[in-house]
Amino acid sequence: MIPSARQFGYEARRAVLIALALIAAAALIYELTVQSGQGAKSQFNAAIDAFLVLLALHELRHDARTEYAFIFLAVVYGGMSVLGFTIGASLSNFDPAITLGMLILIGLVYMATRDHLSNWPVHLFSALVGAYTLIAVLMHEMSSNHILGLIIIGIPGQVIVMAMVHRMIVRLHGTLEEQETQTRIQRSLAQCSEALLSRGADEPLKTALTAILDATDASYAYIDINRDGPDGAHWEIVVDARVEGYAGRPPTSGDYSDMREAEALLRAGRPARLTVADLSEPLRGMYEAAGVRAEIMAPIWIGKRWIGSLGYTDHVREGTWSEAEVEGLMRAADMIGAYWQREAAREGLMELAQAKDRFIAAVSHELRTPLAAVMGFAGELAHNSERYTSEELAEMADFVYTQSVELTELVNDLLTAERAASGNLTITTGDVMLLEECTRAVDSVALDRPSIEFSGTEVAAHADGLRTRQILRNLITNAVKYGGDTITVEVAAEGATARVTVRDNGAGVRSPDGERIFDPYYRAAESESKPDSVGLGLSVARQLARLMKGDLVYRRRRGWTEFELTLPLGEIPAVMETQAV
Repeated sequence: MIPSARQFGYEARRAVLIALALIAAAALIYELTVQSGQGAKSQFNAAIDAFLVLLALHELRHDARTEYAFIFLAVVYGGMSVLGFTIGASLSNFDPAITLGMLILIGLVYMATRDHLSNWPVHLFSALVGAYTLIAVLMHEMSSNHILGLIIIGIPGQVIVMAMVHRMIVRLHGTLEEQETQTRIQRSLAQCSEALLSRGADEPLKTALTAILDATDASYAYIDINRDGPDGAHWEIVVDARVEGYAGRPPTSGDYSDMREAEALLRAGRPARLTVADLSEPLRGMYEAAGVRAEIMAPIWIGKRWIGSLGYTDHVREGTWSEAEVEGLMRAADMIGAYWQREAAREGLMELAQAKDRFIAAVSHELRTPLAAVMGFAGELAHNSERYTSEELAEMADFVYTQSVELTELVNDLLTAERAASGNLTITTGDVMLLEECTRAVDSVALDRPSIEFSGTEVAAHADGLRTRQILRNLITNAVKYGGDTITVEVAAEGATARVTVRDNGAGVRSPDGERIFDPYYRAAESESKPDSVGLGLSVARQLARLMKGDLVYRRRRGWTEFELTLPLGEIPAVMETQAV
């Protein structure tokens, strides 16, 4: 495992301080034993060594800081050397060349042990080393070769070395910090995935969001969803998380009309970065009041639909997001999209199972009720016909017939749905007279019904007559059962399309159910109280229409419920005809 930049610097400083303490201790022992008779100079050096030992031990106990030790070394050895040049005495144990080498070494070790390396200390130290070199050359007697070598090493040489080492260390720190960020993000993504996949987790989105936030230097993280607003896409935060100590309150909802560029990037599946200083009012004021300086967002997709965003806000930086943070945010957004898709699929399966249960109950009811009536009347006709008048017998026979038709149509719907699902449904097309078929469909509906008005043109459609009749019967039965007290059927031709529109003035269905009423076994909330609704007729009708290269759509328009059937136009010319039934 690669250590972090902070850990690397800490371990390096500890090693340097331990080495410095050991070297200073050895030098102290040397001064006190071997050099004990050398007078004041030996005592002064021993005092310096003792102070270095104590300073190194002290810094080891305080986060392994090395600044004071390096400053002390540079001042003592560089200063003693310069002072010796000035007074003409040998105060240092080292000549100018060795002292220069020690100063350069101190600078290199200082750079290598820093967590965050700024430019100005390096430039200042390099200038001081250059100044020492000039002082040594001017004030210390040495040969021309020594002067030239000292100048080359002490001025351009050390500047080049310092700059190269500084650049290498900065790049190393950047690599270590990037690696540390990536490791932290990978860990947070694993925690995010675990929270979203775990069935027993409380508030999985909140847990996942907290894990994502912990991997960044951001202050606040959120998940928002898109809603339709008056000016287009409107966003609203549904889950958020914040670091401890952050008390800001960023906006919880808004319109993308205030940030069109961000909206375009998100719709294109790309991350969007915002700098609050670049925003316009009033959005800028809302962000500034919350202390936010920058924001980054990643789109959340389900399939091919952009449904929301995952984002960070920062109250310290102004948009300095690393590529690792951006990539991690995008991956987390994909995870959240997959989670929502799984949850929707799971809820859909549960609803389908419930719908099938309702379907079985409704089919049982629709079969049992007419069968009981048919069996009762058939028994009377078979065993007690002498008790009834001819009119009563005819009425009972008619009832048995109409109920048998109802049962036949129900069975036909069931068979059609199964064959369409398995791909075994056969369609035989020809010219079908739609107005005539509508009349037949109305005549076959064995329910008490209001008056049904027909209007429009007798139009021939290129379709399967049996399947067209099945569609029309389902539409009219649906209008009679669930519609209002006024029902109209309009037949017309538009271009190459034949159209039948069944309207009623009933309440219709709620907006969310507008497409779902065509799902198998589905019943709108308004029909839950009608147990004889199987929830299959409209699904079968749309399947048949599309198999005949047409369609069936639902609309709610000006207080009327409309089901519009479209089919390819046939070859028989249209004749105007209007009638009422």
